Amino acid sequence: MRGIAESWIDECVEDSAEGSMLQVWAEVDGGWRVYFALGTTQSLDETVHEVRQDCFVAVDPVPLSDLLTLIPVDPTDRVDRFESTLERSTPDDEQVIDQLQGDVRMERVYPNDDLQWGSTRPALQFEHWVREDEIPELSDDQQAKAHEIVEEEIGVDLTRYHDYWGSLVIQFEDFRVDAEFDNQWRVDLNADLVSREDVAVVLERREYGELLWQDSIEFEEDSGGGEGARKVVISYGGDESTGFCEVEQANGSSEELIKVLINGETVNQQDFPVARRVVTDITIGGTGQSDSSSDEDPPELYPESDLSGHPTIVAGEQIWDKRKIDFGGGTTSRGWITEAESAVADRALDSIQRDVSSTVKVVDPYLDVDGLTDFVDSLDSDIDVWFITSVLRNASQLESELTRYKNQGQTVEILRIMDQNGGPKLTPLHDRFIITEKSRSWILGTSFNSLDTNVSIISELPMRVTQTLDRQFNRWWTEPVEQKDERQNCNKSRSGISQL
Repeated sequence: MRGIAESWIDECVEDSAEGSMLQVWAEVDGGWRVYFALGTTQSLDETVHEVRQDCFVAVDPVPLSDLLTLIPVDPTDRVDRFESTLERSTPDDEQVIDQLQGDVRMERVYPNDDLQWGSTRPALQFEHWVREDEIPELSDDQQAKAHEIVEEEIGVDLTRYHDYWGSLVIQFEDFRVDAEFDNQWRVDLNADLVSREDVAVVLERREYGELLWQDSIEFEEDSGGGEGARKVVISYGGDESTGFCEVEQANGSSEELIKVLINGETVNQQDFPVARRVVTDITIGGTGQSDSSSDEDPPELYPESDLSGHPTIVAGEQIWDKRKIDFGGGTTSRGWITEAESAVADRALDSIQRDVSSTVKVVDPYLDVDGLTDFVDSLDSDIDVWFITSVLRNASQLESELTRYKNQGQTVEILRIMDQNGGPKLTPLHDRFIITEKSRSWILGTSFNSLDTNVSIISELPMRVTQTLDRQFNRWWTEPVEQKDERQNCNKSRSGISQL
């Protein structure tokens, strides 16, 4: 691993580049621990923030050679982990030291990835994943203030990235290319690190990863393109050339990518949704007015939009690396497994509940009243909760609970979608998921009532899927049920301000 990093620095990093190290230290259980650390080729201003007497955030210049010592020579795994030693003086000049035992993962990242640690360049990253039981547990005040300072320094809110608590990230940027693909398409090449003849810019259209169409853009100093053509500017050694790409719509494409290649290797890329979005749209009703007795319908959390996703790890033990999942535009998703223990399940749900501020929607075909009330009671009383279920266990206990919520001014609405036998077999409900109004949703591998007894996966979904699920939730809630065939022979019964 270290050899790869050394070769990367030789080929991709400017000779003048210097390293920076951001560290978050906190006194926990009588000893000083590293809560988070980032070593990077970015030029961060040297500073020390004393969060509290028992917590500080420091940014220091470091030689790149020091960052290399934090990368193992050989690959690691869960058993054979790498020990990194970090040390520094506190604001009171006390020398502190901590050792992180990590399984180190190496990956390429690009500017449009969700998490870039403040960088705008492509980079090679080494992430030190520590065991969950080795993550220092900060107090709420320590954590909140430390997160605020980290966000000021590098623009990353660690509250959203629980998986990096206790971890060390080493980031070596790629200085060969600086590209912008927002308002204009522009590629600036570093003449000291790359030859112009080795660089190509390619436009691709894909359908869920499968290449449908590709065009290599030709650049000239004086170039004119046709109407509707995409303009791309490339700069090298002070000279600019312009290229135009006559885009032919590829039937069925869901994604457009522009790539910068050096000697055939992708060094920078950005993807854009195009043409259409493929969504799952299960409709259980036809046209007409809802027969609901409720005066309210769930609020639309997400209007039609084209936002990129913000996936994050929730809770538990990570069991796989990042994977590219293409939902009408590539976004990275992570998955977690929860152990069959109530403490782990509670941490998972707590992580989700912290993201709720006004409204949350839940689909769980097998909902237990105890699980329902535990979830609602864990939220603030001004948060509205909407449930869709099929089999509602211990339903006789629900009326008193709904009365309690109504008396405290909280909206708790429940809709049951059942087959003729009062069960779930012929309904469209299957997966369990949670939607919040902060552009986030999670899919659960088991019901609320068995999270603490079943080993289960909890995964956050990309934003596009979140928006689609929100609209589908409202369709299930508001549309009438037609008695067409056996598959759609469903009945609806509403609770909350009406009856089961």
